[in-house]
Amino acid sequence: MHPCSMETVELGPPSTAVRQGVPSTASPRWTLVATSFGLGMALLDVTAGNVAVPSIQRDFGTGIAGISWVIDGYTLAFASTLLLAGGLGDRLGARRVFASGLVLFTVASLLCGVAPTAGLLIGARVLQGLGAALFMPSSLALLARAYPDARERAHAIGFWSAPRSPAGAVRWWAAC
Repeated sequence: MHPCSMETVELGPPSTAVRQGVPSTASPRWTLVATSFGLGMALLDVTAGNVAVPSIQRDFGTGIAGISWVIDGYTLAFASTLLLAGGLGDRLGARRVFASGLVLFTVASLLCGVAPTAGLLIGARVLQGLGAALFMPSSLALLARAYPDARERAHAIGFWSAPRSPAGAVRWWAAC
């Protein structure tokens, strides 16, 4: 067949070769809960930095530059590594990258809580952003694998995205 022909080709279900090396999830509901929880944490953490600005400024004695880095360090690390993290999930496995990102995010959150200086707080916030970037794209891949039926997957993705509404409301309320 000529490579430029317009003939359509019917694609069947993925072969077992494509699915090899991909562990099945024992419980799709737990996958949904874990991925939704991760999304909610990542979204609320952006707001937490904004809400804590007066306390950070008072406790660390930092100016506007320090406050900017505390807030923007998370967002910068998250946005700049999100595409790379998606590729890592494809290459290393979504479950492994999701779990690594969640562990990094959790450890960085603990570091934020005990940071004695603004510099360490900024570093921990950057690590949080990196952790969130690792688990966000992998969470959708895990959902797609846990819910192979299109209708169930659509419901799962709807549930997964539900934390965006409360996070947006909290963000709006904190800005008022």
